[in-house]
Amino acid sequence: LGLVPARLRRRWRPAPAAGALVDVPEGGEEFQAVARVFKATPKDPLAYVSAHPRAWEACCVTRVRRVENASQEECSAGPYFFALQRSLEAQGLAFEPGTHTC
Repeated sequence: LGLVPARLRRRWRPAPAAGALVDVPEGGEEFQAVARVFKATPKDPLAYVSAHPRAWEACCVTRVRRVENASQEECSAGPYFFALQRSLEAQGLAFEPGTHTC
């Protein structure tokens, strides 16, 4: 959905309020991507063994809300991203969004 700060904001409204919650349209690509992650099989064993797999499969994503927090992105996530990029490149390593970022 993101990988780099500029791509993270590509779906944001033109002037989001600080910490604004925005409903993601149900039929859109972003909604479907979140729903796929929500329903994906985890790589690690389940933490809640009492959850029956069929019950989990029956769950459906009914709403996705995006947090549009420009202050957080500009003052925290963005500077961290670029500091990490500079640090790796100063060590002669190739910086790869998606590998070195979440």
